[in-house]
Amino acid sequence: MGWIWLNGRFYHQEAFGWPLFKSRGLQEGVYETIRFEPAGARLLKEHVCRLLHSRTLPVADLKGSLSLGYLEKTLGVLSEKNGLIGQTSQANLFAYLDSRRLHLAVSVREMKPCNGVGTVILIPQRRDGLERFFQEKTFFARFFLDDKTKPLPPFPEAEAVFFTPEGTLLEGARSALLFLKDGVAHTPGLGLPILPSIGRAAMLRALRTQGIPVLEGHFPASDLLKADAVYLLNALRGLLPVGRVLYGRVACGAIGPL
Repeated sequence: MGWIWLNGRFYHQEAFGWPLFKSRGLQEGVYETIRFEPAGARLLKEHVCRLLHSRTLPVADLKGSLSLGYLEKTLGVLSEKNGLIGQTSQANLFAYLDSRRLHLAVSVREMKPCNGVGTVILIPQRRDGLERFFQEKTFFARFFLDDKTKPLPPFPEAEAVFFTPEGTLLEGARSALLFLKDGVAHTPGLGLPILPSIGRAAMLRALRTQGIPVLEGHFPASDLLKADAVYLLNALRGLLPVGRVLYGRVACGAIGPL
């Protein structure tokens, strides 16, 4: 059992999160996954700004509910109610439509430590006509990704990294993509149908501050097999080194060659 915040009130509920939304068949909604530390949510402003740029929701109705100070306080109360004081935890901010009414929900739950990803499986994926959904964290896009990656071993044992049928790298199912080659950090450019990742932006700022050159653009999936090092990154987990990279397909719960 755990506490959530919904439309200005705290509720005690069991199994809040994706099971709730999937059971209700919601598709018109956006969510943010936030790292909440004892000192606060360092990137909360960036997450809220991205939510307020949504093209899926009536953003004007959200502005009055997304005060940074109020959200920070709400996260702190939820952390205390759920017994997570002093721990780094996973916060989720959901904005969704149900019967044409806009709802705002916040949850905080335990985050298990993760220092790396065992295997990345390169999987082709067509995104024609779905660019808007993949440039926001929408329920529709998340369901689509879940359907494509469900047969994989559980994260962090493995994660899918998608590329276009033409061979251009996109992103991971849960993360942005970064690889090092000849001393240069490479990452797919935001002109592609991928999420403008908060963790990606923060990491690229840090790399440039340290004087590490960064190249954003279109890269073939085969580059991951030739890279000096491969990383997945997101705002929740940070930078995660990848153990190995495979070309593969997902079928009948098993990973096989293309």
